[in-house]
Amino acid sequence: MRVILTYALGRLLGLAEALYDEGYEVEHTPLIETRPVAAEDIKAKLDALLACPWMVFTSQATIEAWQSLDLPLPMSGQKLAAVGAKTASRLKDLGLKVSLIAEPQNALGLLNCFTAHPEACGPIALPQGNQALPTLQEKLGAMGYETLPLTIYETVSLEWRAGIADVIVVASPSAVEAVPDRIAANAQFVSLGESTQAAVRFKGWRGISADSPAIDDVLDAVERLLPA
Repeated sequence: MRVILTYALGRLLGLAEALYDEGYEVEHTPLIETRPVAAEDIKAKLDALLACPWMVFTSQATIEAWQSLDLPLPMSGQKLAAVGAKTASRLKDLGLKVSLIAEPQNALGLLNCFTAHPEACGPIALPQGNQALPTLQEKLGAMGYETLPLTIYETVSLEWRAGIADVIVVASPSAVEAVPDRIAANAQFVSLGESTQAAVRFKGWRGISADSPAIDDVLDAVERLLPA
């Protein structure tokens, strides 16, 4: 059974090895690439972003783009929120304090945790990619919180270079869009996140969502589709 991993290099380290150990044939073919926007395009809004009482990092890609642009780190007076333990860990590696980690690790989890926080307030800085879904911004706005979104990276689709697949692991709606119809028709999908699974369903393709982006949960989802 062939499992194709499509997320960016450096993510979910150890998953390929775990799949190999279970007897699967594995190929890692990233389907998207992130590229920081031109630094001059964000300088005009950067001061306002850093002045917000809260800043939300929704992915590791956002942190990587922030670093690539050599932007100043958030100051100690600004509270940070992260969607996902790995994103929080990357922030901590930079010496930053994380005040809130979304549970579950998605936009709704962040919204629930944020609104329950005793110091929740706006405006909320939202550095993000050009294909970020408006879900978080819209829901925060509906609850009366002002947000300040700023696109700091672009997502570019890459060509499918793998062969046929029995299972395809996808980590974003952008990756789903990059899977050719001829490949998807004979495969099943394991999605990392509700928005990704929604994109799979919209295409009319088969698959399930992993309980979380953790390696054990992704492996369990693959095994539920294709017992080794």
